[in-house]
Amino acid sequence: MLPGFNTHRFYECYFSVPGLGAALLELNMRLPQEDLGYVVYHSKAKALLVDDLLLPMAETLAQQHDFEFFVVMSNRKVDTKLDPAYSYEELVEKGKKEREWEEIDERSTATICYTSGTTGKPKGVYYSHRSIYLHAWGGVANLRIGADDCVMQIVPMFHANGWGEHIAGTMVGAKLVFPGFFTLQNADLLVDLIVQGSYSDDGCAGYTDPHAGVSEETGAQTES
Repeated sequence: MLPGFNTHRFYECYFSVPGLGAALLELNMRLPQEDLGYVVYHSKAKALLVDDLLLPMAETLAQQHDFEFFVVMSNRKVDTKLDPAYSYEELVEKGKKEREWEEIDERSTATICYTSGTTGKPKGVYYSHRSIYLHAWGGVANLRIGADDCVMQIVPMFHANGWGEHIAGTMVGAKLVFPGFFTLQNADLLVDLIVQGSYSDDGCAGYTDPHAGVSEETGAQTES
């Protein structure tokens, strides 16, 4: 299970976890704590990979659910009550450079998302390897992206698999940019990235209007 922001570590887990034959549960950090507890219980999550900025939330979840281990997604050492907790970067550094991947049924579960804003408890949506692959090719065709393009992943990757844009971009060899944590209060940093780059697409959910407002306030000029 992984609650986190749009970072290269989150992106790497999209391939490494399903590649092991496990399912990547993408936790929507915007859900109430009660619903988060329900999601980890209902999905029978075994491990928790968490961004260091979300450690308080993870420590609360650890009191609600029995995880086997934790992985902290950070490039710095952090103090946490999670136990046993491992450093993501240390695991990567100590891991084998080459691996013979398992043969996986294309119709088996690769990622899991849970709904928000629906009646009752969140509903689980299970995506197969096959569906993610085919959806990504549909994204390539609709967005018309290729190896010479640059894609910024603004929509949270825990939201409907991030619309599959990071996967589509990977499949065609496009340049990918992950802005990490941002809010409307510091969105000018995001605008700077967009202005400085040459992006073919900057998929976003519920962000377009605020983005335009910040652009006007800062005087930034962007091409649509």
